[in-house]
Amino acid sequence: MSYYAALKQATRHAYLQAICDKILVDEAAHVRYEAAVIRCIRRDSTPFKRNLIYGLHRLLFARTVLIVWHQHHRVLRRGGFSRRAFWHRCWRDLNAAGL
Repeated sequence: MSYYAALKQATRHAYLQAICDKILVDEAAHVRYEAAVIRCIRRDSTPFKRNLIYGLHRLLFARTVLIVWHQHHRVLRRGGFSRRAFWHRCWRDLNAAGL
């Protein structure tokens, strides 16, 4: 979601900003749904499996954040994110989703 917030800030085009707003609303709903599904999967697992899923999910998330930065750092920088700020924002969003 941070990407679309940055893209909105990086452009002066009202139409693109409106598209970003729509995507942000849609993505928020998607994240809530996916977080609920992941919590159900974790809840119904053994403690070992729950911890394994948790760790692997966070590892996958970290790698994804790095790839997004690598591929889109120009837009993210124009939108006001440093690499560190983007990293922290992504993790804050993940934790806010209860994951």
